[in-house]
Amino acid sequence: MGLTDPHSAQSERAWLQDLDDREDHILLFIATDENTPVGNVELFDIDHCHGRAELGCWVYEPHRGQGYATAACQLMLRYAFTELRLHRVDAVVYDTNDASQALIETLGFAHEGVKREFGYLDGEFVDQHQYGILGSEFSG
Repeated sequence: MGLTDPHSAQSERAWLQDLDDREDHILLFIATDENTPVGNVELFDIDHCHGRAELGCWVYEPHRGQGYATAACQLMLRYAFTELRLHRVDAVVYDTNDASQALIETLGFAHEGVKREFGYLDGEFVDQHQYGILGSEFSG
């Protein structure tokens, strides 16, 4: 899961343009009641044949801790399991991201392992935690 910060406005624009050509990616923008954008949640690497996908979420710094990510991820998971009829959804979280680990665990994901020094963040290698949730486990 890419629960990571887009590197720049330019790379984010390129990423969004690339999504136009992909059928294995769903992006949901998160906004306040006043339509102020606060982040996004995505379901990507959707594999209908094997019934799985990966969940990613990003909330802009000033809006974190207000429940936006939880609500948006629950909505995306509900869509993944009921509309897309997926069997499982995975998530990957950097070891240094305690807030994202708490979010994923709150959503009901099970911790399935650690890939040691698998990610590269801020000039150093960091562990990535692997999570998964089955459709039968999702209660949202």
